[in-house]
Amino acid sequence: MHSRYIYIIMMSLFLLAYGESKAQTNTSVTDTVCKHPATLPQYYGGYDELLNYLYNNIRLPQDSSRGLVIAEFIIEKDGSTTNIKILRSGTEEMNNEVIRLLSNMPRWEPAYDANNQPVRAKMAFPVEFRYTPYTPIKHKAKHKRK
Repeated sequence: MHSRYIYIIMMSLFLLAYGESKAQTNTSVTDTVCKHPATLPQYYGGYDELLNYLYNNIRLPQDSSRGLVIAEFIIEKDGSTTNIKILRSGTEEMNNEVIRLLSNMPRWEPAYDANNQPVRAKMAFPVEFRYTPYTPIKHKAKHKRK
């Protein structure tokens, strides 16, 4: 079995959805982040596809840096990622790579409220850069029922 070495892995991939109240009084209702969505945002294809996206799109640090970067971002109602901020910083190159990956990421399935309406949700995304083997996930063929 072929394995490939990369520097990035998801650290027990936790994507935490959490909300915030209006930061400013002039913020419209459509700009608020839902504190407790009924359904959390999900990457299309699930966890396996998210790992494959990272594996296929990562640009490795030139200096073989190690470290943890935690980014915060918002999944918009249309599933796009916006407002990317670094909460825990690694090297500048690692930080920029996490921002690039999140900025270029395909759209997500957005969060939904109790009325099944899409809402904005805030996520936290940890990425640990270290030298470790990673084998891409291969999908198993699904058998059709007769």
